[in-house]
Amino acid sequence: MEIVEEQRSWKDAKAFCQKSGAWLATVDSPKIQKQLDTLTENRMVWIGARKGTNNHNYELNYKWLLLEKKGNRWIWPNDSYVDKTFDNFNYDWGKGGDCARKTKVGQWYMSGTNSIFNIIHE
Repeated sequence: MEIVEEQRSWKDAKAFCQKSGAWLATVDSPKIQKQLDTLTENRMVWIGARKGTNNHNYELNYKWLLLEKKGNRWIWPNDSYVDKTFDNFNYDWGKGGDCARKTKVGQWYMSGTNSIFNIIHE
């Protein structure tokens, strides 16, 4: 994992990573979350999770157990799903947007694609 000290929108961050042969970070375990927290300290950074459709072009409708609300499933850059056994979103902070960022305190927050943050990629 590497932090890029350059602030971009989520879409620009994704394009930047792909051009560099990398992906926005996949944070699919507590161990990787700890590495992310250590590397980024109290900075907010884009991570790779996004809402919507996967590359198979069908809607991924589901019910989050914590939200009890119908919506789109969260997907990592490799098209794997954010696993409900390790999901670090803070749902108390509202609906947010369709892309995920790590907050200053380490939890994930749903942000709009036009917000500007640093990049963490792998």
